[in-house]
Amino acid sequence: MTGAGFRLGMVQTGGTIGCTWTDGGVAVLSDSATVGPVDVRRLWRAGPELTVVSRAPINRASEDLVPADWLAMTGAVRQLATEGAQAVVVLHGTDTAAYTCAAMSFLLNSIDIPVIVTGASLPPDHPASDAAANLEAALIAARHAPAGVHLVFRTPRTGAGELHLGTRVRKTGEPGQPFVTVGGSPIARMTTAAGYESLTRAPHPFATPTVAAVEPSVLSLRCHPGLDFLGLRTLISASDVRGVVLELYASGTGPARPGRTSLPDFAVWCRTAGVPVVSALWHADGAPARYESTVALEDAEVLFLPTILPEVATVKLMWALAQPHGDPLELMRTPVRGEFGPVEPIPAQDQPTAAAGSGLAGSSEGGVSPGVASRTAASLP
Repeated sequence: MTGAGFRLGMVQTGGTIGCTWTDGGVAVLSDSATVGPVDVRRLWRAGPELTVVSRAPINRASEDLVPADWLAMTGAVRQLATEGAQAVVVLHGTDTAAYTCAAMSFLLNSIDIPVIVTGASLPPDHPASDAAANLEAALIAARHAPAGVHLVFRTPRTGAGELHLGTRVRKTGEPGQPFVTVGGSPIARMTTAAGYESLTRAPHPFATPTVAAVEPSVLSLRCHPGLDFLGLRTLISASDVRGVVLELYASGTGPARPGRTSLPDFAVWCRTAGVPVVSALWHADGAPARYESTVALEDAEVLFLPTILPEVATVKLMWALAQPHGDPLELMRTPVRGEFGPVEPIPAQDQPTAAAGSGLAGSSEGGVSPGVASRTAASLP
């Protein structure tokens, strides 16, 4: 199909990129159609003839999203892929984009087309909006990126678009670097001079079939001095919480003194109640040093995952608990989409680069990356 055109799916969900700028601030448009096919074709620039097929499963600010919305987005992506989309671009708000990227990474864990999430810091009709630049970078990524879920955002500090792995991306709040890949470099960089430049290796997909479902009743806790773990037992019982993700202190420790603030006592109570407890802590060197409280938590059968982002672990536990077969904690230990450990850089001599050309990147064999044209919906999970 190379050179015969490119079929792009677009999923519009609202967010700032689907908003308008008013005197009172940012307002979500009723139809979330600020960025439509006409604008996309204008930004497509060089390459094969473009066909755009859009879906709008939801339309709201990303801070209002709930886990059920991830399923709606995933369903739209699956439908577009089944209809022949060679890549899908998801327009999304920035505040919870990392959660959605992680969720779709697990829900679409064996998808074989690129799914590119992007958004904007300011609405498209604001004079300083980055919506067009981010969307242009996302369109380049749609043609050249590896299969799987990624986030694309332009970095004002460098002017380049960056492609982040969906299970390793985090919003920073810094104007010069809105998103980062934690523990390494982005998957790729898009610039006018260099085109599409691969930087790190994409992870291999999870081979075992899974169900596209989530269990939303997961509680995420971040340790702080004085946190009342005894009181949390009442909350867990009343709310029917099915799992807990703990973000420990930087050394992998938690409060262990007997009393209301004892984390080991809380973990033992959770285990007795059938509620799995996972400790998620990003530690670049793997497991941190073992302190007395660390040993006490191990004795309480807390599952330690020292090289995963806590927000990613929270989403993954929702997904693991919803799987009808297998042990959820075993699934938590199993690498699915690159969520563990530092990313693997590509040696300079092995880095494939799309030729520079019109816009941020040029074409390679009609603008379709090797393998993209031959990907089919048959291998969707």
